[in-house]
Amino acid sequence: MMKNRFVMKVAVFATALFLLHTWAMEASAFLIDRIDAVVNDRVITRSEVDRAFDAEVLRLEAEGKKPASGLRKEVLDSIINRILILEDAKKFNLVQVTDEEVEKAYDSVRQGFPSEEAFLSALNKESITPAELKENLRDQILAAKYTDRRIKSFVRVTLEDQKKYYEENRDKFGDKSFDKAQEEINGLLVEKEAGRKLDDYLNELRGKASIQVMDAE
Repeated sequence: MMKNRFVMKVAVFATALFLLHTWAMEASAFLIDRIDAVVNDRVITRSEVDRAFDAEVLRLEAEGKKPASGLRKEVLDSIINRILILEDAKKFNLVQVTDEEVEKAYDSVRQGFPSEEAFLSALNKESITPAELKENLRDQILAAKYTDRRIKSFVRVTLEDQKKYYEENRDKFGDKSFDKAQEEINGLLVEKEAGRKLDDYLNELRGKASIQVMDAE
């Protein structure tokens, strides 16, 4: 299944736990932690990047993939991008997140544990409350919905482009006619164009932001 760049993964607990833990510790952790970057007024600590890096390594290993050498920089970039998107989303207030959406995401994370006790024990180990988890899941959903609204909803693929892709990649579709493959092709081309527009959008946000990345030891 094609990965959607606009869907924030909430099923993988390690990633979700990193995100929620970051916010819970933000008010005090930077006082005793190294600072890896500062985005506008938002501090990104070394431990925050470490947690995100570990979560991504776990995700890749679960998919049978080997982490690339530049993964840590990619992880830091993704944290910076997430902060900028959230700031923009909250500034323009184009989309809202319902309590029902948050509860659904929360249940998705919770169901990754064998029992409620195991779930709460994991939260307690990281000094996280269920309310803090829900608040961070709300931010994830907000970022996903905002980028959908801001970028993906404006992407259009022409019939000519769809047919061209089909003709140039017929071996990928086997015996499927164009009519049967059209929906899949449209999805592929929309994701490709949305990814390009997302890169442009992030470059625009970065150009307007104050970003300081500290040298790693």
